[in-house]
Amino acid sequence: MKTCAAIACRAYSTRLFGKPLQLVGDRPILTHLLDQMKQAKRLDEIVLAISEGPDSGLFIEYAREHGYKYVVGAGRDVQYRLIMAAESVGADVILRNTSENPFIYWENIDEIIERHIANGNDFTVTEKLPIAAFVEVVSTAALKRAHDLGDERTRSELVMLYIAEHPDQFKIDRVAPPADLARPEIRFAVDDPMDLLMIRKMWDAVNNGRKFVPLKELIDYWDQDADVARVLSTGEILTLWS
Repeated sequence: MKTCAAIACRAYSTRLFGKPLQLVGDRPILTHLLDQMKQAKRLDEIVLAISEGPDSGLFIEYAREHGYKYVVGAGRDVQYRLIMAAESVGADVILRNTSENPFIYWENIDEIIERHIANGNDFTVTEKLPIAAFVEVVSTAALKRAHDLGDERTRSELVMLYIAEHPDQFKIDRVAPPADLARPEIRFAVDDPMDLLMIRKMWDAVNNGRKFVPLKELIDYWDQDADVARVLSTGEILTLWS
């Protein structure tokens, strides 16, 4: 079965414009994310699912410069853009994370893709990881079914909401992480300028010239730096899978 990473991209945000293209170290956040995903041997394609609009050219230029395939679709219907991305390369399975997350649990991507396919799952996720660190694996057919059955609310950036709210309609596999990575109180997403400052501080402290860092090292740093922990905590944020 063919697997693609489908990454929804848009530049507009009320809190921080162009989040995926903001630099962390010498690379944009989006590059950090994709470099980690490319470590997976079970991933066949990466496709950027770009929101149409006046800022779409930023991501089209990025895709062309870095050699990624892309599709452009309706801004609000993020779910359908991911379906478009998968269909453009004939992918049966979609790997998904949002484009403003620089740090993911890349070490288990192959494991959960293989588990997803072997068990005939509709949706597979490693739960209780730091917010933004987990990737989601969904069958293209299941996501199309969720799109057909859902509404404007579930077709938004809350891509997996319909599946989460209707577990009786889908085969969902929640994978337990190693105990030392089960830290859902941590948040590694970049949503606003203060998040970006703390993510940059963390990266400068831990990377030691490496292109990507094991998730455990990032968690250890979060535990040691009170300012980072204060800003990059989940607070009242809830995740569907924890």
